[in-house]
Formats: sequence, C-alpha cells, structure tokens
Amino acid sequence: MKVYYDSEVFLLQKTGGVSRYFSKIICAYVSNPEIGIDPNFTFSKTNNQYLLQMNTRSLTKFNPTSFPYFPPNNAKKVLLTYGLIKTINSSISANVKIGSARGSIFHATYYRPNFLESFGYKYLATTVHDFIPEKMSWRGIKNPHIRKKQLVARADIVFCVSQTTANYLQEIYDVEPSKVHIVPHGVSDISDSETKLNSVQRPNILYVGGRWGYKNFKQLAGAMEILWEKGVDIQLNTIGHKFSSEEVEEYFKPKFRRYWKNYENVSDIELLEFYSRATMLIMTSKDEGFGLPILEAYSQGTHVLASDIPIFREVCGPLGKFFELGNTESLVEAIKQALDQALDFKLIGNRLLWAAKFSWIDAAKKKALVYKKFA
Repeated sequence: MKVYYDSEVFLLQKTGGVSRYFSKIICAYVSNPEIGIDPNFTFSKTNNQYLLQMNTRSLTKFNPTSFPYFPPNNAKKVLLTYGLIKTINSSISANVKIGSARGSIFHATYYRPNFLESFGYKYLATTVHDFIPEKMSWRGIKNPHIRKKQLVARADIVFCVSQTTANYLQEIYDVEPSKVHIVPHGVSDISDSETKLNSVQRPNILYVGGRWGYKNFKQLAGAMEILWEKGVDIQLNTIGHKFSSEEVEEYFKPKFRRYWKNYENVSDIELLEFYSRATMLIMTSKDEGFGLPILEAYSQGTHVLASDIPIFREVCGPLGKFFELGNTESLVEAIKQALDQALDFKLIGNRLLWAAKFSWIDAAKKKALVYKKFA
C-alpha cells in the first residue's frame, strides 16, 4: 500500500523531533517490507539530517538541496512560508513532484502542506505532535501551527504522539474521536546494565535539543551555576545548535565554562553514545508533545530528571523523577539525589525494561493498521 509524505517538515528541520519521528517510521517501512506499507516522497531534495543518513544505508536517494528555504524563525520569514511565495520556494528547494500522491493516502508532515504536493490525494492523514503554540498563546504569524485546526478538520486520519496530546486535541478542537489514533515515539537500540555501568567515566549531565522559550534551558543553567559555585565537579554536555555569544554570556560565567561543552550535528550513533556515557539526562521544558530524549536515555539505562508536567509523567511512567518547573533549588536538590541513584544496578535494569516497551517497529505497525483501513 502506497503512502505519500510531503517535504514540509523536512524543509523546516535539519534535525528535530518531528522530522525524526517521521524518518524513523518511514525507515521501518523501507527496512521491513512485510509490514505492507510502501512509503513514497513527493520531493527529491532535502537537507534533513535523518533522511540523508538513510541515504548512506541505501534506503533513500535524496540529493542535498542548495536552494535556500526560508525557515519561519522570524516574522518576515514566517510570512514567506505561506501562500504563493511559500509554494514556489518550497517547490524549488525540495524539487517537488507535482500531484504524485493522486489516488492514494497523502500524509501531511506539518500544518502548511504545499498544495502542489498534496494535489489529487484520495485520503488525507496528519499527525498532531503538540499544542505548545495554543497553550503559550502564540497568535498570528508568531504561531508556527497556523492552519493546524483546518488541516485536522479536513483529515481522514489524525495521529497523536501521546495520550496527553490526544486529550488536548479533544479539549481544544473537539475532533471526532473515531479518526484519532495514538502512535507514540519509539527507540531502536536497547543497551544492557553492564555496558551502562562501564560507560560513565565521570559525573556528567546531558541536555538534548533546543533552548528557546518553552524549552526553559535557563533553569538548568541556573542550577549548574549553583552546583559549580559549591564546588561540585560535574560536566554539562549540551547537544543542539551553536550557542550565540549572548547565550554563553547569559548562561555561563567564564570561570565555569571549562565544565560545559556543546555538540552540533550529532548522528544517531553518536547520540546513543552520549546517552550511554551520561550520568543523567535533564529535561526542563514547560511543555512538550512527547519527549523522545527521555526514552532514548532510558534505552541506554540512563537516569532522567524532568520538569513536572503531564506529558513527562506519561513518558517516564513509573520511573519518573521530577523537579518543580521554575524552581531552580528544586532542580539542584534533584540533581544531588540523582548522583546517588543514577548508577543503581536495579534502577538501570528498570529503565531498560521501560524503554523496551516503545519501539519504532511497533509505532510503524500501529500506523500501518490505520492506513490499511483506507486501502
């Protein structure tokens, strides 16, 4: 059964949770044809790291794009991701195949699909990842999810990545429950307890992802400063885009910068190594749609500290260790306790068992069962 995916999120993100989610499930379909889904792309160019990594495994045949796409990271560029200008720009950047989804299921990977890509589909699917813009009151062009409500209303299939997100979907949009299906994120590689115990060479904290606004990185930076001031010898490793000079000045005093290092363009294999070597992962977000780094950390037996919000309670399950959002001292105390618990052999095993409940293969199969209802 053919399912077509558009270029939308793969243009918006070189790396990131949403494009990672789609690429992992698509990879599962290509690698496991017995699932019965033949994934097709409506485009042939991309700079998305996950799709290009699939190239190296001969799973896809994308060409890197050299034409600049305008990501909506300021008000002017947001305007350029709508209407005719957006359609022309994205069509050239991704080398869109016009109308290639005719007569099949078309899965919109984000909330502003290029109409040239989606022309002629028989059924429309979409995935709702979060309601952060709505809950943070981002309105007008500040809202990157403009047209999400209209897309969800048109869709024949609406996937949600968590029960928490599905609850918000009903609360905010009042969507017909019969077309809503929950398919969470997953992991591919489960480590073992001995490997974990042998991997951590010195106490270190790992932070993965963006640092803006609702990601609340400032709380972690504040907690680290308190610990370093008290003489606690602990390394902070961050994985994400380059820190600006302003960020460095805001978050790290010069005398403490030797305890911190940022890593960019980390591959999936390298990321697993970071999780394995970490004493703990810390998630400080004010809100999320899922929180994949939690599962990835658990898959390597790594302790997780998370802000106390509903979605993290769902993803962490019975293993959850939480701190109070916005309370830096609460995070400091949680880190101190975690240093004593992180390498407990039994707890490492529990984390590995919890992560094993979530796999990309299972996620792909759940999605496939829904797709096939429309065959």
